Amino acid sequence: MMQRIVTILAGAAAAVGVMVAAPTLTGHPFSLPGHTADTDLAPLHASRFNSDGHPTQWATCRISMVVNPDGAPAGALSLIREAAREVSAATGMTIRITDTDSTLTPAASYGVKNSGPVIVSFGVPGQVNVADHTYALYTGRVGAVNGTVVYWAGMLTINTATWAPLGAGSDGRGQQLGTVLHEMLHMVGFGHSTSPASLMYPQANGISGITDDVTANLSEVVPSQCRRPH
Repeated sequence: MMQRIVTILAGAAAAVGVMVAAPTLTGHPFSLPGHTADTDLAPLHASRFNSDGHPTQWATCRISMVVNPDGAPAGALSLIREAAREVSAATGMTIRITDTDSTLTPAASYGVKNSGPVIVSFGVPGQVNVADHTYALYTGRVGAVNGTVVYWAGMLTINTATWAPLGAGSDGRGQQLGTVLHEMLHMVGFGHSTSPASLMYPQANGISGITDDVTANLSEVVPSQCRRPH
């Protein structure tokens, strides 16, 4: 299920499997190009583990996203919807844009306990919380529910200074889609892969579609009641 694109996409290292007390935030930036090599797929694991060794998962099968459209490049919302459909189909989670609201800031994802939305926002470094070298950043919100640490909200921030120009290439939409897919898979709970052939590799590898290691390792991050057979 891989598609390769001519212009290299981006990836960046992030802390994986960090044992931290709840509530806290875990961040996943997707940064500027690196080098790609072989095509073997390694096991893909969760980005965060609880103190009992089990992967941190969402409390429900549904992830609601609210988009602040201010500063969004043309076509960005339809592309985010497309990425949400692809990740939903691949994982069994139900991911939807449920609203747009130009008054929301990323901090609004700290909303109602256990059901706060993922806030999607656009901007440039200094205006939003992204670094110059990144295309996008996903930061997850976690907290304790019945003694178990779970995801319940988050922030997906797109750096328009670097992400928007990706759309100018011959396969620009594919490059932009790959960036959003990468971050949405962090949102679901996947960490980075050690395989250059994976969409979740932390260095640029030119992949714009969901790779087989995602569907092969759903049990790592997706609650059992949500998983779709593959």
